[in-house]
Amino acid sequence: MSLGVWFYSCNRYEFSNPPSAWDAYICTIPPTFTTTTFWSARELSEAAAVDPRVKEFTTLRKNEYATRYNDYIPYLTKRYPKLFPASFFNFQNYLWAATACYSRNWVVNDKSVPPSQTHIMVPVLDLVNHQEPSNYVSYDADRRVFSIIAGPNGIKEGSEVMLSYGEKCNARLLTDYGFAVAENPNNPLPECS
Repeated sequence: MSLGVWFYSCNRYEFSNPPSAWDAYICTIPPTFTTTTFWSARELSEAAAVDPRVKEFTTLRKNEYATRYNDYIPYLTKRYPKLFPASFFNFQNYLWAATACYSRNWVVNDKSVPPSQTHIMVPVLDLVNHQEPSNYVSYDADRRVFSIIAGPNGIKEGSEVMLSYGEKCNARLLTDYGFAVAENPNNPLPECS
């Protein structure tokens, strides 16, 4: 089951059965996102006039989400209609859940979870904003612990903790996270990681 399907069903269950241990975390997930998958056709066209990769990346991301939705949701809504009612498990709701998962998780190597590479959502750590160059996250698979490793400028006491989301151009940042960086040095990268 994809992370988006799991999160979507967990979130639906938690909202209808409060309170639980997950309530505080679920309340940190925004009800809407500013990623380009939610933009109107006009907004995408305007952004594509500045950087055509915005539309390209958005189309790829929407197609990826649509494929995952079509691979899982029709089966689940038919096989388990009480748990996955089709009226609730529509593509727009799935798009929200997939965006929540994709924009708020880390890919880690963890031998205890097959396959060895997995996605993990980490409460609180997923609220840290992007800055480049900056600190980064390290994952200790043996202890199953995340650590923030100070970057070249260190972390001053009382300052906001920032993380590098990676060397990404604005088209990728808009598509994946819903923001852009002024004077982004990664914009000229043709592959735009």
